[in-house]
Amino acid sequence: MSRDADAIVWPSSEALAREIGRRIGKLPYRSASVVRHLRREYSRRLRESPDELILRLARQLTVASTEQRFFAAELLHNHSAFSGLGRTELELLGQGMDSWSAVDVFSLYLRDRHGSPGRFATL
Repeated sequence: MSRDADAIVWPSSEALAREIGRRIGKLPYRSASVVRHLRREYSRRLRESPDELILRLARQLTVASTEQRFFAAELLHNHSAFSGLGRTELELLGQGMDSWSAVDVFSLYLRDRHGSPGRFATL
């Protein structure tokens, strides 16, 4: 039985970003593995969500905290929305990176998902 993603009433990206931020804030430890466990829950929940919802959510999460930026990169990496990213979206998602770890996570997810480190070299 397949579900039609357009027939589902999805929560707003703002509501999801607040919910995720609260849940991350309540984590006793914020290691990559702990945040990843939470992200997997949301990946399952949002698996059939429209790409635009995931892109808006990712943009909102990337401006909040290091953990939320990591969550956003993993969420995108594991959703079909990532395959359609272009220059504009990448520039928006890349804004505000303030550490090498943020740059590393972002670039490694791009390379892994697209299979070629040079795909975006000319952007």
